[in-house]
Amino acid sequence: MVDYPALEGCEPGGFDRAAQEAGELAQNVESMIDELEALVPVLSGADDDFATVNAIRDRVAAETDRLREAQLSLRTIETSLLSLGEDVRRGRMELEEARRRADKFAKVDYSLGVITLDFGKVPQADADPKGFARFKAQLRDVADQMRRAHTLANTSDYDAASDIAKKSPALTEPGPSRIRSPYENHSWWTGRSAAEREHRIETEPNLVGGPDSDGIPSAARSAANEQLLRQHIRELEERAASGSGAASRLLAVMLAVQHRLADDASDGTRERAFLLLAEPSDPGRIVLAIGNPDIADHVIVHIPGTGASLPKLAGEIARVERMVGDANLYETRHTAGILWLGYDAPPNLFAAATKRYAQSATKPLPRFLTGIRAVRRRGLDRFGVTVMGHSYGTVAIGFTVREQQVSASQLILVASPGVGVKSADQLKIDKDDVYATTAPNDIIHRVPRVPHGTSPVHKSFGAKVFPTPHHNGSQIAAHSAYWKNDNPVRQDFAAIITGHGHKVVGGTDADVRIQPGPWTNDEGGE
Repeated sequence: MVDYPALEGCEPGGFDRAAQEAGELAQNVESMIDELEALVPVLSGADDDFATVNAIRDRVAAETDRLREAQLSLRTIETSLLSLGEDVRRGRMELEEARRRADKFAKVDYSLGVITLDFGKVPQADADPKGFARFKAQLRDVADQMRRAHTLANTSDYDAASDIAKKSPALTEPGPSRIRSPYENHSWWTGRSAAEREHRIETEPNLVGGPDSDGIPSAARSAANEQLLRQHIRELEERAASGSGAASRLLAVMLAVQHRLADDASDGTRERAFLLLAEPSDPGRIVLAIGNPDIADHVIVHIPGTGASLPKLAGEIARVERMVGDANLYETRHTAGILWLGYDAPPNLFAAATKRYAQSATKPLPRFLTGIRAVRRRGLDRFGVTVMGHSYGTVAIGFTVREQQVSASQLILVASPGVGVKSADQLKIDKDDVYATTAPNDIIHRVPRVPHGTSPVHKSFGAKVFPTPHHNGSQIAAHSAYWKNDNPVRQDFAAIITGHGHKVVGGTDADVRIQPGPWTNDEGGE
């Protein structure tokens, strides 16, 4: 994929020179064809053995056909490269014009393709709502111009690469014959040509987007999984048509996911979504990113708990959408969020008293987090991954992090029944990077400590505890109300996610239990 820095630094003359070389090769091949064809009359008049002459004539004809095919391929490559060079020139002109316009009133991060208003460049006379509205419209125009340049360059690049690949045999090698580490996956993928990548997505979507694809960029994984999603939807439609209620429920969810993926977020109201894993069944597994984690400054990975399943996916997606929105309002640097339902969540409270569901996360979760790091396109100095668990999701985190180090900067444990250890010191992460909160009237307080150990909001656990206000509803409702509208704990989530955990008000177990709050239940995620 051609990003903005690559387009800006690209020299279209290189494509022109390559096209010229392809054309010269085609001309040389044509001369070889002429020489071979000149042999045919000579051979026809030869007095040698008839069979030998015919064999030589057949060989000349075969070589001539092969050379004609090569000549046509070279002419196709020549045309494709000339077209690519011209499109790159046009794309660069569009981008340069957009830069000139943007420099008057905006800041542009070309590594991300993000444009924002620079208030320091706004004249004092225009510093009012009407003036800002005008600049906002100009921002949109410049962003559209940048997008046109980007689309033109990438479309032309893909077309040229595809044409060349079709005319050049044996460009691809077999896919990985074994499960590779995320870093090996990333190295393998980046070593492929653009044409081969597109070919892999189209013909081997399970390889590019399946459960072992960690380390492959999110855009490629999503493209592959969107293809698989279309197949799943067709299968669910057939099952639903035959009267399967379960298939009908799953179909509705998958269609909603497909609709969300189709939203390119061009209006700026929310982030683009990326489908990193989709295994539709009941309960099923899915990993959905809100915003691109490959280029974000901060990533929040949310792991839901008891009862989480595909039929209940909408509420979990809403939680991630809200956390991403809150974080991006809290700080200008970019945050992406990921709903990670890559483990078997317990279906009910009785199942939640066991550890086997948490153990199902101990292998895929570290691998997934390593994949996020492996695919990063910039350094990690400004980058942080926060892993959040809700309810039994915290147990899955605890069982994972007590056994091995993971590629996470910090943990947030929300409404936790315990995480399988007595204290934060037993987790393989600095205890200063472990945050915990539970509403004072959350029903989780009634869970005995026997199954999963000490509550993370207990003083003896040693986490950084921050308060969630009392919920003016039932204890059961309080357990799911952390992401409701106007719940002030969402501001604390945003602070921690964006690296400002030091601003979060601390507290002990007792503080959390008595904290009052005026907020009430409202519409929102489940």
